Amino acid sequence: MHGMPSGQPVAVSAATRVSDSRTRKQKFERWLIALVSNLGPFFGKLPVYLQVVGHLRWVMRRERVCEDEAVSPVIATVLLMAITVLLASAVYLMVDDAIAAPDKGAPYATMSVRALDNGFQVVRFTELSQNLHTAGVTFSIVPPSGVNGSSIDGRVNDADVYGSVGETVTFHDRDASFTVNRGDYFVINATAAGTEEGGWTMFVRSEGSSGATTELAAMPLPATV
Repeated sequence: MHGMPSGQPVAVSAATRVSDSRTRKQKFERWLIALVSNLGPFFGKLPVYLQVVGHLRWVMRRERVCEDEAVSPVIATVLLMAITVLLASAVYLMVDDAIAAPDKGAPYATMSVRALDNGFQVVRFTELSQNLHTAGVTFSIVPPSGVNGSSIDGRVNDADVYGSVGETVTFHDRDASFTVNRGDYFVINATAAGTEEGGWTMFVRSEGSSGATTELAAMPLPATV
């Protein structure tokens, strides 16, 4: 009989505490959602970011007063980390856009060619002003005037050209860097290509990112017979 009067206020106090806790959680969650939805304009504005961080820390300290609100500081901490990562990404993108790669100018090359006794022709880069992406280097092997033949066209990074063996035209990247540089070379199966009698010309060109095309070399192919 004596336990009832003292127990009832405790029950009411606990219910009130739970209700207040839920209310604070709901308000805090709504605030977080509103903050996230408006983060876009804040990126790149350091003072605003610092204000947001300060406000979040204040909320974390306030929420720690009640032990039932342990989830809220965790959410705020995760959000702080997310803001930091996003801000760092935004700064990186701005710096990356601001620092442009130096213009190296149009590439130029010196190439050599020789015929082998086994019926192959080798066209080699002996000098190259800059490394080139394999996707941006093309070749055309054109028959001489009056010869009934078809041109052979391709790109260095073609699956049947780059590092291939046994194809009509193959490209060999000596350092396996997936770039075209000095010392790399083409191998032409003269019999398969129909160039064994010589007189054909191999054009090697570079395509820039702007779409401009630079002719690197026009190599007359020697006879292999």
